[in-house]
Amino acid sequence: MGILSIQALPAASAAQRGYAKGFVAKHPAACRSASTHFELISVVIASKDARQARHALLACPDTAVVRCLPMSTHARVKLEIRFPAGQGDAVINRIVASVPNGQIGGIVACTSANSWTAH
Repeated sequence: MGILSIQALPAASAAQRGYAKGFVAKHPAACRSASTHFELISVVIASKDARQARHALLACPDTAVVRCLPMSTHARVKLEIRFPAGQGDAVINRIVASVPNGQIGGIVACTSANSWTAH
């Protein structure tokens, strides 16, 4: 039996008796205020360059690749990058400097409540 199955059994029996206990820790992203504004940008690059692009984005604070979607044509991937509002120029400059070619989409505004966080 694994750890999850051992811990799940007492919780299931407690729930059947009507007094289940929940052990919930705050996620690090929950500590940020809901008013923090972020923006998203989509970048299509060769799949072999994805690691290089991710590495280049480490220099941009609070910037993360929230999705890496493989595309079926020409061994490409679509990176969805989340960054603080107003930092689009820095993110685009880092991508352009690190990747030989690709397509950069438009910037879309969002808040931390409706965007994914990658830690």
